[in-house]
Amino acid sequence: MAQAIIALNVPLLRGHINARPVQLKRAAGRGDIVAMPMATTRLLDSYFDVLFAFNRRPHPGEKKLLTLAAALPLTPPDFAADIERLLSLTSDTLGEVPGQTERVVGALLELLAAHGQLPPAWGEERSD
Repeated sequence: MAQAIIALNVPLLRGHINARPVQLKRAAGRGDIVAMPMATTRLLDSYFDVLFAFNRRPHPGEKKLLTLAAALPLTPPDFAADIERLLSLTSDTLGEVPGQTERVVGALLELLAAHGQLPPAWGEERSD
């Protein structure tokens, strides 16, 4: 089940035309501060689904995710600070959204790749 959760959510984090970071960057690019929280929530939903599945731990729900994720054995370096920074961006700092989004998502995908858990790209066949 963990592999299925990862395989479902990784394309939503990178690679799909409507990936969560793309939606967030588009909202930031047009200065849409109403759409930004919704796009950020969708991104973090997929992020935490992947992180808990990767650690083979049941997802605890929506409360205290940063605290509970910090107790996981394998996490991206500085993930909590990076997510807090993403959540603290305001209409005055919209220019930082693309870079911070890439930092958050990129670190998670690097962790998956380092442990051989990054699913194949869309359209590729798995060899295992």
